[in-house]
Amino acid sequence: MDWADDVTYSVLDMEDFYRAGRIPLHVLVRSGENFERRRFFDDVYQRRGADKDFYPRAELEEVFGSLMATFWQINEPYSGLMDQRSKLRYCTSHLIHRYITAVQLDKATKSIYIDDEFKKEVAILKELTWTYVIEGAALAMQREGQKRIIRLLFEAYTEASESRKKWSLFPPYYRDQLERDGSPVDRKRIVVDLIAGMTEPQAIATYAQLMGVRPAVTLEEIVR
Repeated sequence: MDWADDVTYSVLDMEDFYRAGRIPLHVLVRSGENFERRRFFDDVYQRRGADKDFYPRAELEEVFGSLMATFWQINEPYSGLMDQRSKLRYCTSHLIHRYITAVQLDKATKSIYIDDEFKKEVAILKELTWTYVIEGAALAMQREGQKRIIRLLFEAYTEASESRKKWSLFPPYYRDQLERDGSPVDRKRIVVDLIAGMTEPQAIATYAQLMGVRPAVTLEEIVR
């Protein structure tokens, strides 16, 4: 199951984010002196430098170059033309087939065996999403904003939990919990449960309420 997840996240994410214009595969595959590929690997090993179990850079550079030379056939940004779609589907379907058939059953040990070369390929393909999407500038800024929202919600509700006069900030279910569980540890757990139960839009709406930038609405309406 772990291998199936890795294959999905490596191959299909690579396809999706290339189509979305986030991963510049058409630049990364260029032979010769390739600044973008060097920047990509610099980022990978700056992030992975402390991971002793990660593969040596030279090995993954060789694996990535060979993999792209064999399967990637597109030399320009994605535009959705039929020829591009055909080439992209060729690449992804062959890679998925390659990694599905890489799984072998070791009858002697009754365990799954996957050749290390295939693991290297999947490992570096997964890093594409980390470098260009997860740690990309746009998502990094959004992630910092989300951290601030969660931090403020936790601080505001923790403070409110300590004063019965402010329990009106909580939906009825959580007010009932506060009545029954009065220790500081219990109150923090209730606050964490409340925030963890919010969807992202609900957390943003609640934050806006607490900051006074959203018209009055009860939390029950936000989280129900």
